[in-house]
Amino acid sequence: FTFTFLADGVFAGTGACNQINAQYSKGEKGELTFSNLASTKMMCPDIELEETFNQILDGTTHYEIDGEMLMLFSNGEMQAVLMYWSTISEHPIPARTWILPIQSHRCSWTQSI
Repeated sequence: FTFTFLADGVFAGTGACNQINAQYSKGEKGELTFSNLASTKMMCPDIELEETFNQILDGTTHYEIDGEMLMLFSNGEMQAVLMYWSTISEHPIPARTWILPIQSHRCSWTQSI
């Protein structure tokens, strides 16, 4: 899984096998919401993981970054913890890649929020 938070409020990337896009909005106090979530509909072995991730995005209300962790919350309840992976120097916006270890899968996305 690789995702990018673009500076213009666009969230885009690839899940297990589908393209995922959304608009995101963040506030000054850590608020984070996603809207207009859209995905292609190809079937693949990890489709359940992708569907769970989409549900997490849909319910996200805020985030926190603590050292090497990016945490997504829904109404005060942590939904996902992502670990800092690396910096992507070729990205046009200073960005980091985060990994989300679920079962034996490795999910990542870049962020500029």
